[in-house]
Amino acid sequence: MHIYIFDIDGTLTDSVAAHQSCFSAAFRTIGMLEVDENWGGYRHHTDSGIFREAFARAHGRDATSGDEARFVGALMQEWRRIPGQVQEIAGAADFMARLSEAGQIRFAFATGSYRHLARAKLAAAGIACSERLLVTASEFSTREEIVSAAIAAASDGCDAAQITSVVSFGDGLWDLRTATNLRLQFVGVAAGTKAEQLKSAGAETVVADFRQLGHLLSVPETVRAPVV
Repeated sequence: MHIYIFDIDGTLTDSVAAHQSCFSAAFRTIGMLEVDENWGGYRHHTDSGIFREAFARAHGRDATSGDEARFVGALMQEWRRIPGQVQEIAGAADFMARLSEAGQIRFAFATGSYRHLARAKLAAAGIACSERLLVTASEFSTREEIVSAAIAAASDGCDAAQITSVVSFGDGLWDLRTATNLRLQFVGVAAGTKAEQLKSAGAETVVADFRQLGHLLSVPETVRAPVV
């Protein structure tokens, strides 16, 4: 059995800039005006991980579930103000639809975004998603936990011994690091500077968009693991 795990922001949806803008605005809405916006500098590159670390820095205590719910509410309010700004990464919706129809490869979504926001992004991009196959920062704060849970969701009902390969699709260095930590194969979906960063960090397969991945709609043979 072969499994594909898909990141969402920057991989399936062109939503990174919009997400970061809404994230910053949500902090201001709840009164946190001096938040470090170097998102890559936080311990865990997920919405919940960043929120909890930023909150603890600002308030000297851990956030409660109520604190986080208020932040998520503010985040969704900001998101609703930008309809139409999120589109698919070229070819993503068609690739996912064809992958689902082919039925040869199981897949799930693993995102550092909060669940409600992740669903909104996929819907805006025209990508169908089962709740069972969506694992988000609402459930876990680390990338490794999120991806591991997504693999479990995709392989539900099958013995672990039946899994012959797991391929992670992502656009960021954190996606590559997670794949490396979990010893997964990796496909980078990025262009320009981000693509060069992935290649420099050891990613052997990097494409600009999903129009170049038609050969992976069947059982993969050429995807290679990142250098460990």
